[in-house]
Amino acid sequence: MGPLCPGGQVTGSLYSWDVRRRMGFDSNSEKAKKMGQSKPNRLPFYTITYNTIIFACSNQHHFSICLDLFFQLINSADHQPDMLTFRAILKVCVETKNYTLGVQVHAYIVKMLGTSNVDLIISTHLINLYGEFGMVEFARNVFDETPVRDLDVVAFSSMMGCYNKAGNYYDALNMLKILMEFDGLSANEFVLTSALSASAGLFSLFMGRQIHAYVVKTLLSSDVFVGTALINMYIKCNDGDCAKKAFLEIETPNVVAWNAVLAGEYSGREVLMLFEKMWKELESGVTPDHVTFATVLRACKDVDLFTVTQLHGLIMKIIGVQVDVFVGGALFDILVENGCVSDAKKVFDGIHGKDIIAFNLAIQGFRRNGHREEAVKLFHEAIQMEIELNEDTLTSLLIKIGDLNEGKQLHSLATKLGFTGSREYDVAIASSLLIMYAGFRCLDDAVRLFNQIRCPDLVLWTSMISCFSLSGETEKALKFYAIMLSQGLAEPPNHYTFSSVLQSCANLAAVEEGRQIHAQIIKSGTIIKSDLFVSSALIDMYAKSGYVTEAKSIFNKVRERDLPTWNAMITGLAQHGHADTAIEVFQELLNVPNLEPNDITFLGILSACSHSGLVVEGHRYFNMIKEPTVNHYACFIDLLSRSGCLEEAVNLIEEMPFDPNEVIWSSLLSASAIYNNIDIGEYSAKNLLQLNPKDPGTYVTLSNIYAAAGRWEDVNRIRKLMNERIVRKNPGRSWLNVNGKTHVFLAADKRHVQQS
Repeated sequence: MGPLCPGGQVTGSLYSWDVRRRMGFDSNSEKAKKMGQSKPNRLPFYTITYNTIIFACSNQHHFSICLDLFFQLINSADHQPDMLTFRAILKVCVETKNYTLGVQVHAYIVKMLGTSNVDLIISTHLINLYGEFGMVEFARNVFDETPVRDLDVVAFSSMMGCYNKAGNYYDALNMLKILMEFDGLSANEFVLTSALSASAGLFSLFMGRQIHAYVVKTLLSSDVFVGTALINMYIKCNDGDCAKKAFLEIETPNVVAWNAVLAGEYSGREVLMLFEKMWKELESGVTPDHVTFATVLRACKDVDLFTVTQLHGLIMKIIGVQVDVFVGGALFDILVENGCVSDAKKVFDGIHGKDIIAFNLAIQGFRRNGHREEAVKLFHEAIQMEIELNEDTLTSLLIKIGDLNEGKQLHSLATKLGFTGSREYDVAIASSLLIMYAGFRCLDDAVRLFNQIRCPDLVLWTSMISCFSLSGETEKALKFYAIMLSQGLAEPPNHYTFSSVLQSCANLAAVEEGRQIHAQIIKSGTIIKSDLFVSSALIDMYAKSGYVTEAKSIFNKVRERDLPTWNAMITGLAQHGHADTAIEVFQELLNVPNLEPNDITFLGILSACSHSGLVVEGHRYFNMIKEPTVNHYACFIDLLSRSGCLEEAVNLIEEMPFDPNEVIWSSLLSASAIYNNIDIGEYSAKNLLQLNPKDPGTYVTLSNIYAAAGRWEDVNRIRKLMNERIVRKNPGRSWLNVNGKTHVFLAADKRHVQQS
């Protein structure tokens, strides 16, 4: 038997072994817990005994007991903590997120041992501690104070992890460079995983590929951690093909690796194919988790409802009826978008641990898809559950407001809850309210709300400018922009601001103001100048103002054009009679991969054909539209009417699946006047007057048709009808811009002060 202490007591090491044996160190922590709480009468708790029980309780997450034992030990007159104690307690500080205690323990270590006597394992624990709490500089100080001869790959890996957690990706990669210069050290799978995470954080495909080359050289491609990091890096750098190749290199992919490759920017069909392959791997022990299902469901926007229903059944089989917010939210969105409101509500009811975020997402889904009553019910349900509402809740309710009274009620609620006027996060609510008022043309209410905000920021100024622009008050939008610049905001105008104010310039054909704003955009820097929103707005402004050459020049300079950019160019060319050029641009668009014309594109090209009388081309483009809208019919009927194909136009009106609107009948009536077709003129005028009996243009055009045919009795009858219905023809209007001021003139107007 081992040596005895005075009084015949067993020494610490033997007693420690006896404690471990009696409490079942790895399996039964309750015994450890009881021994930690007890105060033995005969056997002394030596440091090694404390360490044993602290480690046991830490492994079983009895952190409070660990801390009690640590405090007992440091307050002991006979014994002091050693390196093992500090390792255990630093780990407990990280687990319990007790930063203050961690710093105190570090100070105690330095006081007891000095900075030079701290071993590498404790240094690594300290690095992890400071990294967990975002104190990267403190972590780096600990790393730098570690003797160079003691540094190992674990310390480098910990330091790189700290940098990644803080978003200092360049520093993490610099640590890899330092490691590679060390003799006797080489990057392992953990270091390479951190390096790949840093490359992903920087979206640096170049750096990621260099690290991948080193991974291949060191034969670590098959490692599941390294492989998953490679997949994540390639996915974030938009290289799905390389991500799939990296996945195939993994010898035994786990569910995390599968989730990483499923998160790529693939179509719903591709994701389902990968998921089916994963499902076949069930025999190897890979089971989909909630992240898997949430990822697959998020990608299934273009998948049929039957497939989604099958996925739902699979989720219920593996996870159960109750799901978490991620899976439940993704499934809810798909069901709502497909009109399955009752099923979506059942899914939402089955989400366990619903918080305000879950309610906000559900309310947004209902509002986006026009289910107002369901959104309001969820709002009241959240109130009944005493869930604290936030600004996102009210912003969600303000989506697609169909009634002004409802919008004002929500405004009152926002005011009652204190969400308007003073706090920084009120910006989203105030902006939504401004847009709501603009949609109902209640600009006075919008201005009143804006004036109540103490210090409106750039977002609110932009929202206000957009309100005026959307409501047709383009001059006020430009004035508001000028006032905003004079206020000297801390934030300069951004691409949203420029897009809104350029739209106003386009509507006014105010090319001089537009050029000044263009100069501000160039001065603001490359990022805004190359923004697609701004480029499209500039093209639209110059084209609508008649400066097609300038619009085409900007269009040619845009490298990666999106559909609005193409639409702005085609529409601008069409408006000014450049049909041939518009068709050339349209044909160029058809050859662009992954980009298809939309409704606006076809309206532009049909308008170009209409202005130039290109009936054959118009027929071809109209037949290309999969689901023509009433606007497409109106444009094509205008083309036929202008070209004299009146009978064909009438037949198309009678066959179209929509009720003809005023635009369609007006096009037909105007063409009837041009081609002196009295029958079709009377037919179109009759239908126009049923839609709008107060429109003076209809009476005047029909009167002119009768006059051209010499039917003066009908002319008198129309004019008498106008007098009986008190219909007056609006005088023609024109305007001139002189020295920055707009002068408006009416027909036969002699009131201007500067008339000659």
